[in-house]
Amino acid sequence: KAPATAAAAVTVKPAPAAAPARGAMAAPSGPQATAAAATALQDAVKRLSIAATRPACRDEQLTLVRDFLTAPDPQPPTLQLFGMPGTGKTAVVRHVLSELDAAGDDDACSALFTNGYALQRPAELYARLYTHLARTRLGEADAFLLPEQAAAALEQRFR
Repeated sequence: KAPATAAAAVTVKPAPAAAPARGAMAAPSGPQATAAAATALQDAVKRLSIAATRPACRDEQLTLVRDFLTAPDPQPPTLQLFGMPGTGKTAVVRHVLSELDAAGDDDACSALFTNGYALQRPAELYARLYTHLARTRLGEADAFLLPEQAAAALEQRFR
């Protein structure tokens, strides 16, 4: 008796596409996908912004800053916040500015945030202040002066 032989038909199918890893996103392609990705990024930045969260236990400070920023002619005309690092100064001001922006009062004021510890020397503050004011108030996009020049320009402008 001859040995039995079995013939098997094998069908080769292409392997299914690998499922994306958990949490992975497909790369956008085309202008619409790029615009959608940019919008998603902007939404994420807004949600993650510390300004979106009301600083806890800071109602009095929020009111003081809001009243100062919305006063028609505040006296004195500048607001300086000082205190130990990490106590919420920047969070309070950013929160009030975001509220004013959401209410349509975005042109009420401009703010310059500077960490004094990051300055190599105190005179650098004049350069930062001059650059900020020239860009926000005078529309000079490429405004930059050395610290000593900026101090002289500010002195001349505001005296």
